[in-house]
Amino acid sequence: MSLTQNFSYKKSTQAINFFATMQNGVIDKLKTLKLIYFADRYHIRKYGRLITNDNYFAMDYGPVASGTKDIIELNNFLSEIEKDYAIRFIEPTTDFNYIRSIKKVNLEEFSASEIEALKYISGKYQKLGSIELSEITHKYPDWQKKSKFLNPGQVSRVGMDLIDFFEDPSDPNIDKIYQLTEDEKAAKIEYLIELNSLNKLWS
Repeated sequence: MSLTQNFSYKKSTQAINFFATMQNGVIDKLKTLKLIYFADRYHIRKYGRLITNDNYFAMDYGPVASGTKDIIELNNFLSEIEKDYAIRFIEPTTDFNYIRSIKKVNLEEFSASEIEALKYISGKYQKLGSIELSEITHKYPDWQKKSKFLNPGQVSRVGMDLIDFFEDPSDPNIDKIYQLTEDEKAAKIEYLIELNSLNKLWS
């Protein structure tokens, strides 16, 4: 099931800014994408929705939040409004592999549960490197289900299904991010589908 999202560029920008700030102001771009994936996975499993409301794709280095990637790269896919907002808080470093915080994180963009998710993921994963984080994301079924369709030179990304975020990794040594019973999973999935239906109705 493909779920329609309403991307929150402000929350995405502030999430990038948050993780950069938690790393002395400068952070690897790939690492940022992995941390935001983990934060979104935590939040959707515990609260039934993403923080960023982004569209996720399976790519070679793991799950990628598409709109968030555009903000991190400050590329031409961004609208003027999105770019103008982003450059008030973050900027690329001179070698373009890192992103720098240039203004205090505006935590008012987040709910209490979203701040909880960001802090939890920062505490658990912030010390790991980007490649290690990427390898960990390859253990999750939401990426694995779609990655088999990737084909170098032909298919570089495949849309991910948010329903799959509720599946647990087969490796017992891999953190589920947030533990759910089967009944809780069913309830969260039902809530997500209902929320998506309302979004379509209002759009």
